Amino acid sequence: MNRPEPAAQFILQILQCDRSPRAELNTIMSLSGLDRTDTTTLIRSMQQAGWLEGFDRPLTVPNEPFEILLPDLLPALSTTGKVVLADPQGFCVANTGYPEAVAEELAALSASLCSIHDRNIALLQDALGLGTSAWGVVNASGNSQVGFWPVHIGINRFVLIIDAMPRLHHPSTTRLLWALVHRYGRT
Repeated sequence: MNRPEPAAQFILQILQCDRSPRAELNTIMSLSGLDRTDTTTLIRSMQQAGWLEGFDRPLTVPNEPFEILLPDLLPALSTTGKVVLADPQGFCVANTGYPEAVAEELAALSASLCSIHDRNIALLQDALGLGTSAWGVVNASGNSQVGFWPVHIGINRFVLIIDAMPRLHHPSTTRLLWALVHRYGRT
């Protein structure tokens, strides 16, 4: 397994904390595993990409049981409130907005799409230069009808199945990822 790029590794280190870390250089260097210059460059590039956000007070990891937490977080990730979280085997972990039978079929489809993606990685990433593993069903105008967004947590690949337009910039995404890392991806 390849080592994640520095930005991904840094985000994983932050999500493994129980509280959001203070924005102090020594703390950030410790989390990034880089020297002062490389850490500063990394943080600048992540800020420019909109991948980091500062808060007045530290945030803490969501500690509610998944049965309570997920129904509160998932609807915010779609403009229609329809979202499924599928596990690596294609089983429905959580669903909001879809009938149960549809959610289960979408979860199974996500595992098939991940398999197709894995079999065609050379074409998609190397030949075409597509740096994403997300898949989507779009209408004739190119607008998303449903998207399949892989989420890598440790050795597990979950999939967020999002109806219509995704809202991955929503704070619920961070809370969801933080909770998943604490449950499935701690090192």
